[in-house]
Amino acid sequence: MSLAYRLRLRQSETRVLEARDGISTRLELLEVLPAVEMARLLRQALQQRGFVEQPDGTMRRRQGQGVITVDPSDGTVTVTVQEEQEVTHTQEKNVPVYADASPQKVRKAEMELLREQLAKRFAETQEDLQRSVADECERILQKIESELDAVVNQVMREAIKIKARQMGEIREIHEDTTTGELTIKLEV
Repeated sequence: MSLAYRLRLRQSETRVLEARDGISTRLELLEVLPAVEMARLLRQALQQRGFVEQPDGTMRRRQGQGVITVDPSDGTVTVTVQEEQEVTHTQEKNVPVYADASPQKVRKAEMELLREQLAKRFAETQEDLQRSVADECERILQKIESELDAVVNQVMREAIKIKARQMGEIREIHEDTTTGELTIKLEV
């Protein structure tokens, strides 16, 4: 019978995990006016809702953990979320070592297994973080959907009014905010 003793092994590691995701959609704006004029109206409507113009001409606003970017020139809306977490995982293991085995070889082999287990845990944590970021992108887009619809309606109403003025003299304008109906009587 050989004598045995136990090695208590512990491996701990800290990593900074980062996840990013984005989702895009497009505003449905009819070209009632030339594209440049429609973009100007969209830019104004977005500024009224807290969007800030960027050097590249896009409009941007933070929403929770995400950033909403609207390109007025083509109506593209992009929601991006980025998250960073410092994560520490620790693995421990008690390993029996028998007198006829080399403790250094056993320790080396078992430490390699601990490192593999840690790598697997970090990969699982990274997947969870990525899934969380993707879900947050979708939540933000769903939250702002009605706001963006209101922006599109506002821009379309203004564009129609401008187009009506170009066509003739406006005699009467009636807007029903509950139904979104716009009636313009004009003399051509």
